[in-house]
Amino acid sequence: MADNRNYVKRSNYQIELYTSKKDPALEERVEALLNANRLPYSKSEQELGTESMCQVVYSVQLIGG
Repeated sequence: MADNRNYVKRSNYQIELYTSKKDPALEERVEALLNANRLPYSKSEQELGTESMCQVVYSVQLIGG
């Protein structure tokens, strides 16, 4: 961004994975797909106690388009 104009489009996406318990093998599969497609990501996770679920969120930002 410069001179009050956007020169490059940026889009933010979240991939949310919900499981009944922590599933490292499934998380590795998701991360392998992101890496294979050269998509940098950040990862956060939390237990959803009221729903007895585990939530893992992968945040991806795409630049250009």
